Amino acid sequence: MQKIEFTKMHGLGNDFVIIDRRSKKIEINDNLIQKLSDRRTGAGCDQLITINTAKKNDVDVSIDIFNPEGDKAEACGNGTRCVAKILFDENNKKETLKIISDAGTLIAKKAGDKISVNMGKMTTDWKKIPLTKEMDTLNIPINIEGFDKGVAVNIGNPHIVFYGKSIENIDLNTIGPMIEKHNFFPNKTNVEFIEVVNLNTIKMKVWERAIDVLGFEEVSIGNYVLAGGEIAAQVLLEGCIRLIPGVLGHPESLLEESFSNNLLEYPHYTRPQVWVDSLGNKHDVPEVLTSGHHSNIKKWRLNKSIEKTKNIRPDMYINKEQKQD
Repeated sequence: MQKIEFTKMHGLGNDFVIIDRRSKKIEINDNLIQKLSDRRTGAGCDQLITINTAKKNDVDVSIDIFNPEGDKAEACGNGTRCVAKILFDENNKKETLKIISDAGTLIAKKAGDKISVNMGKMTTDWKKIPLTKEMDTLNIPINIEGFDKGVAVNIGNPHIVFYGKSIENIDLNTIGPMIEKHNFFPNKTNVEFIEVVNLNTIKMKVWERAIDVLGFEEVSIGNYVLAGGEIAAQVLLEGCIRLIPGVLGHPESLLEESFSNNLLEYPHYTRPQVWVDSLGNKHDVPEVLTSGHHSNIKKWRLNKSIEKTKNIRPDMYINKEQKQD
């Protein structure tokens, strides 16, 4: 039995088995990929990635990305970041890397302990997505109740994005594979459903192509973050990290956060007592907050939370009233 060394890594919950083939030429086949990708009997991963010696002098490495059933993916933002982390650890003087994938040359950069990858320009060209025939890529004629027609894009691999009023009733395990394998997409496609909550917040559900082989729902895929909005991934990560004991100074802080009681959090003020905004307007800290009267401060905070929720998230306030009834 062949001994295979690999590294297990994840980026934003998108996890990978990474095999370094630069010094040891390990044969990669469908059987090996499927065994390692299996979450019950193998290491378990969204994708398997190999690091290979680059054939060009001006490139650091090349990578191959495989889905759990053995077919190849053109690119993966989170996977490339994980590979870049390995390479930066090997040479901590480097700040930029060139990594070749089937999608082309990807540029990875390091800033402190953060690593980013430039996935290149998004395209809506029907030939580059690719689609089986020419059509309006901003209005793909796939009808999903409650959603606009799909928007097809490619940013290293194909995606179709649907915008609608609510994603709550979307059954990903049913509708995901149907759209993924639609005859419009010769290479299959990733599928995203987006609900725009307000100017700062979106909700999303993601179906990654070939993920149905292992029967679970994707937490995060880097290219979707690019297609649908980086804020969503940051919010997901922040929301999880702050629940880890010790991250917040006081555990009680979680009890008064936004959404903890179906209300947005009240405004916060710090010194000085009179402050000037970017337009030069002067503002006073509300007098009640400097009164020292804890009961009145508590009432003020509650009223401000209600006022803010009614204005920004009326849906949350209605749900709160319904629960109280």
